[in-house]
Amino acid sequence: YPLFIFLFPLRISRELLLVFSFLLGLTIDIFYDSPGLHAGASVLTAFLRPFVLRRFEPRGGYNLNQGLTINRYGMSWFLRYTGLMLFLHIFWYYLLDTFTFRLIGQVFVKTAISLFASSLLILILMLVFNPKD
Repeated sequence: YPLFIFLFPLRISRELLLVFSFLLGLTIDIFYDSPGLHAGASVLTAFLRPFVLRRFEPRGGYNLNQGLTINRYGMSWFLRYTGLMLFLHIFWYYLLDTFTFRLIGQVFVKTAISLFASSLLILILMLVFNPKD
């Protein structure tokens, strides 16, 4: 589900993206019976998205009329962008879940395993279902 937040159109207002992300996370929390963990991670992801996009902005800038796909910005850009966004999302989720810094090592291990599995799944999905230019 974080991929929906990552790939949301660039023209969307920040407020609408935050609301959408909260509702998406809250919906997942309802089905997983997790008290706000997914909503919190989703809102943080949506909040940080503009900063990460600015950090990885191509020289010519983004075309606001096109989506954020591998074909448009390249594999390297896509892996760096989704990798950082996914790390932030997963790390924050597990940090909220443990709610202590005493288990930070465990948080990093869970984050690394989830990051690897999720990145692999996202890459496969994007390569199979990615629209051509």
